[in-house]
Amino acid sequence: MHHKEIRLALIQPPSYDWITPSNGLALLQAHCKNAGFRPVIVDSSTRVRKALAVALKTKFSTHADYHAALKNNPKLVQTLLNREAEKILEFDPTVAAFCVLSYTRKWSLALAEAIKRLNPRCFVVFGGPDCLRECRAEDYVRDPSVDAIVAGEADDSFPELLRSYAAAGSRALPRIPGVILKRGEDIIDGGQAAWNKPIDSLPFMDFSGFPMEDYAGDRIYLNTVRSCFRRCRFCTHFLQQKRFAAMSPQRSLLEIKNALSHFPGRQIVSFSDSLVNGNISRLGKLADLLTSWRLERLAKLGESGALFWSGMAMLHPTMTPALFKKLKASGCGMLSYGLESGSQRVVDSMDKRFSVKDAQTVIRNTREAGIGTQLYLQFGFPGENDDDVEETLRFVERNAEWISDVTISYSEIALGSDMDRRGSFYGIRVPAADQTHWELSDGSNTFAIRRDRCHRAARLAQRLGIPYSLCDSKLDY
Repeated sequence: MHHKEIRLALIQPPSYDWITPSNGLALLQAHCKNAGFRPVIVDSSTRVRKALAVALKTKFSTHADYHAALKNNPKLVQTLLNREAEKILEFDPTVAAFCVLSYTRKWSLALAEAIKRLNPRCFVVFGGPDCLRECRAEDYVRDPSVDAIVAGEADDSFPELLRSYAAAGSRALPRIPGVILKRGEDIIDGGQAAWNKPIDSLPFMDFSGFPMEDYAGDRIYLNTVRSCFRRCRFCTHFLQQKRFAAMSPQRSLLEIKNALSHFPGRQIVSFSDSLVNGNISRLGKLADLLTSWRLERLAKLGESGALFWSGMAMLHPTMTPALFKKLKASGCGMLSYGLESGSQRVVDSMDKRFSVKDAQTVIRNTREAGIGTQLYLQFGFPGENDDDVEETLRFVERNAEWISDVTISYSEIALGSDMDRRGSFYGIRVPAADQTHWELSDGSNTFAIRRDRCHRAARLAQRLGIPYSLCDSKLDY
């Protein structure tokens, strides 16, 4: 079987956000093309969303509305997924590869099952952040509808899986680093993939084949950084890519230019990176390049050439007023900070590695430079008490005029996180009922308590006039 005989479908299952295409699939498509394959992009999330809106005679104004409609109409959604499977199989794919996130899990499995039911010969591969060994890789590979899992970085392992499948078919697949697969009744684990190439050597994200007209909004999502060198105890961002790496400023600018060639009308670049300021020197140089390029665009295109950007950043004293001035000139419109708590005791127990006093200074300096500040607040981390909650609320009140908006959530147990792996250390009742409704063994921290703390924060934000989003609107996975 030669490469040309592999008919590859790269599938984005429901319920992916419709602001912009999946940058993960765009990068995977580029890798596949470089390896000699010609994938077809299948945005099942967009097609199901449109069909569901027609069936329900409504319009979804937010991603949460779409996700809720999927959850609340199971029979209708299953019918639509069956039709989607039929539509995908019109292409007669040899391999169907899914990009799976935690909030697309349910419908990824349902769509894969429908594809397998209609065509058992189709080789189904799952990959993405929800498919890590530390998360659900083993559960997925044991599902009858899934033939293989790409666990972790897919840069080399997925093309190698395709080459091996093209050469030997599914019954004689070898061990492949980064891939877990079924061989009859056996599970074959190829071990951890090692990707040690410079991040600048990655191909440009390839957005060709995506239904551009179906993506609403004024922004694009891009990744220029991999992993995170911090190890917050509730987080798993560092598991997908095991080592921190950042594109050079020059390569980052080229990535932006490439993406805008596919989205010429968009004016906001949202970096999906875990943090944009992991390397301060690099951030400053990127800001200089963006400033020059923005001026060139404005001179050439007028206001339609305006360009702004946003991203996640860590709270650190190296973020100085001089740097913020430079970031503002480069088009930085918003920085999101994972404050989580205004209590230094809780911040330390989370292993956040910042001073709350420094955090206040950074937040105020950000806003005074004319850059928006989004704060993430998390309530109910093991060990948090009412005094800690009050410290967080006082922090918000004290800094209200420097806060653009807040995202309020409760502590969840992310699979693979330190909270998950060492539950007994935190006093978490083991096994936890689920990731959301866990509680401490002594009953001092329950879902009801965490939820009440979130509502207290929401009421404060409302009183202070700070826009906020509340955990109750989080997607129910």
